[in-house]
Amino acid sequence: MGDKNTRFFHQKVQIHNAKNIIISLTNDQGDLITNYDQVKKCAINFYESLFWESNQFTEAKLEKLQEVVTKNISLDHQQLLIKEVSSEEIKKLHSVCRLIRLSVQMDS
Repeated sequence: MGDKNTRFFHQKVQIHNAKNIIISLTNDQGDLITNYDQVKKCAINFYESLFWESNQFTEAKLEKLQEVVTKNISLDHQQLLIKEVSSEEIKKLHSVCRLIRLSVQMDS
């Protein structure tokens, strides 16, 4: 009985993760990008160019960011974005980032 439950929940996690993956993006030139590394680069480039101009946030881009956040992020999550960050949270994030870097290095 336990194995069936484990298999069931494992399948649910796999389905959930499959739904939360970006498999393609369209770049600035209108080309469909499907290669994982290129999709990642395309997303980074999009947000960097969207919000940064000469290393400064412009008023128009700040308004665009507020529009995106308001439209796509629930009020509860918006509140989480503006709450003060504790030193414990920073330590946890630092550990997670280190693990992500190790994972990326192992994938390369």
